[in-house]
Amino acid sequence: MSENRYVEEKITCPICGSEAIKRIIYVRSFLGLLEVVSVRCNVCGYRHSSEALIEPVEYGPEEIVIEVDSENTLRTYLFKSRFAEVSFPELGVTIYPGPEASDEIYPVEGLLEKYIEKIEASCPESEEPKHCFEIVNILREVRDGRRRITVIIRDPSRFSRILSSHIL
Repeated sequence: MSENRYVEEKITCPICGSEAIKRIIYVRSFLGLLEVVSVRCNVCGYRHSSEALIEPVEYGPEEIVIEVDSENTLRTYLFKSRFAEVSFPELGVTIYPGPEASDEIYPVEGLLEKYIEKIEASCPESEEPKHCFEIVNILREVRDGRRRITVIIRDPSRFSRILSSHIL
């Protein structure tokens, strides 16, 4: 696929049914070929954007194991693809990607923060709210450098990878 290709098309707005504009730009980055999509409806104001890695420069492993045991590890940057599941084996927790999952770049600390927020939001409706909040508190301790944990990223697409070398 050619680099920096631009496509624009008219689509039906998913909210109001009017005509909307969908723009797709393909951009080469250090990760590989990215597809950047934006949708805009001038009638109802609907907007949506997404980015996805569609052709990596190189493939990573199917499984990345990170021992979170230092501040350097917390600051290590990752690329986590939209296909990846994240596990915290010591806690018996696995988070599976959903239909709205996206490719993301952040430090391990940011990954922990994201899942602290997601898990905490689900605690009131969980079968065991007290246990759920205990998991959230343990993840906060890990994020704050007061506890160790293993993070496993399983990615069948092999797009996910470690971007900085603190833990290699």
